[in-house]
Amino acid sequence: MKTFRRLQNINQFFKSFSVRPALFSIPAVMALAAALFEALSLGLLIPLTNAILGQDTVAIRSLPFANTALGWFPKMAASDSILYGVMIVLVFTAAVVKVLLQYGSRTSAAYLIRDFTHRARCRLFEQYLSYGKLFFDKYNTGHLHQVLVTFTQQVAYHFSQCQNFLIYLFLLVIYIVLLCAISWKLTIISVMIFPVLYFALNWVIAKIRRSSEDNANQERELGKKIHNVLSCIPLVKAYTQEKFEKREFSKMSQMIRMFEFSIDKKLNFMSPAQEIIMLSGILLLMLCVGLLVAKDGTSSGIGAYLVYFVVLRRASASFGSVNNLKGEIAAVRGPLREIGAILMNNDEFIVQEGCREFADLGEKIEFRNLTFSYREERAILKNLSFSINRGEMTAIVGPTGAGKTTIAHLILRFYDAPQGTLLLDGVDIREFTLASLRRSMAIVSQDIHLFNDTLRSNLLYGIGPGVGEERLTRIIEQARLTNYVRELPSGLDAIIGDRGVQLSGGEKQRVSIARALLKNADILILDEATSALDSETERIVQEAVQEVVKGRTTIVIAHRLSTIKNAAKIIYIENGMILECGTPAALLESKGKFYQAWTEQKMV
Repeated sequence: MKTFRRLQNINQFFKSFSVRPALFSIPAVMALAAALFEALSLGLLIPLTNAILGQDTVAIRSLPFANTALGWFPKMAASDSILYGVMIVLVFTAAVVKVLLQYGSRTSAAYLIRDFTHRARCRLFEQYLSYGKLFFDKYNTGHLHQVLVTFTQQVAYHFSQCQNFLIYLFLLVIYIVLLCAISWKLTIISVMIFPVLYFALNWVIAKIRRSSEDNANQERELGKKIHNVLSCIPLVKAYTQEKFEKREFSKMSQMIRMFEFSIDKKLNFMSPAQEIIMLSGILLLMLCVGLLVAKDGTSSGIGAYLVYFVVLRRASASFGSVNNLKGEIAAVRGPLREIGAILMNNDEFIVQEGCREFADLGEKIEFRNLTFSYREERAILKNLSFSINRGEMTAIVGPTGAGKTTIAHLILRFYDAPQGTLLLDGVDIREFTLASLRRSMAIVSQDIHLFNDTLRSNLLYGIGPGVGEERLTRIIEQARLTNYVRELPSGLDAIIGDRGVQLSGGEKQRVSIARALLKNADILILDEATSALDSETERIVQEAVQEVVKGRTTIVIAHRLSTIKNAAKIIYIENGMILECGTPAALLESKGKFYQAWTEQKMV
């Protein structure tokens, strides 16, 4: 029952990837037809064997269809040798048709499995993109890559091993019917072997299942290790930790090797164990056949007994393959669990779409008593209430960890604010579609995201193909990138490396600024855009920033207070709470928290 429940779960699993399990009826029908032709082949083999051993064609002539066929072809009825030849041709033809149908069944099943793998990858990738930033805060990219590529391949591999299940199941049914037809007494003894075989291997299945889960856990940890090391390679080298990381990687890889070998070892053990048990059963049956023949005192049915052992041997192989299905399902348990964990996180990580289209900001962005936390036990923002007026620069300042960047991410809907706490022109931000909302926003942050692609592709990412060379050149000049582009041998078609490694910090910032200018968004967010730059580079980037903010609703998140002297409003937050709010002049005059921070930076 457990196996069938697992099969039902797998059926639901297929449906979650828009794969119709009904399509698998095609290889199933072909498998059933192959089993029927196997029955025909073996059924014809019994009278043929008896006729050859007894040198008498009575067994052949007594077949149900023989009288009709012999009436049509009288010459065949007159010659035993022709009759033998025809029977051999029929047995061979039925066997060939069976093989062709089995090939068709396996091939069609393989096609469906590969199609499922493709759909699974696409579905998972789509799911990744549908989640908010909270999902990517929880899962590292190494693990997500492993689920997307490695685990889907493992699931496909084990499902491909399961594709023979129906073929062998139908064959097993046919074989049991044939065995009963030949000798029901021997079949009763034979059937007693199968429960012994089933229970003898059941403990192996449980061990395979545990090893599969352990292996999936270890692969998740290895994926995390790979991501951590490769994404922080300068740190590894700066602290000369290459040997340490090699040892750690080797240990984790060794653990995976051990788990994988453990699964292989147990899977490989199943076949020889089945063979030994079946051989013992067959030898016992041979003894019974000897006793039956001795009791009858005649060898007239020896041909049927020979075919019986042929059928029994094939039945044991089919039973073994059917029983192996449990092993394959157990082996795929770990990868399925990891994939399922990604798909089952909708409620926790999904950012729900609204139904209204956002055009442009008409009046203001408003926070109303907003309290927000990533985890329930700790609030990041506490009861925030303020507004950001259209067309003005509003600066949000405060110490590190105050919650400044979280405010920007809530406006971009990387995370969802509580209902009714964040409004655009009086409308809850959750009511707008994500696409229309983000089309009207651009962000320039300290952490610049760049692809390992050409400079042109990075500048135009998400902008669309309608940007002419003239406008692109003008934007590059406004972003103070012209000299850099001229120095590149390939110009805009130069590859900038992984995460833009070929660019300096200032150049990365200017690329991000150029991208924001090209987007021409109504709302601009500058999140610590110059905090990591030296004074000269900051001056150049500030010139570019001034080009960006003209005529736009601008939110500047700053640690360096010199960058927000032109702001219309400054909001000072600390520990997620607003402590001060006003114009730069008013806050300096009040000599509160902002004045204290300003004075400290002026003295540095």
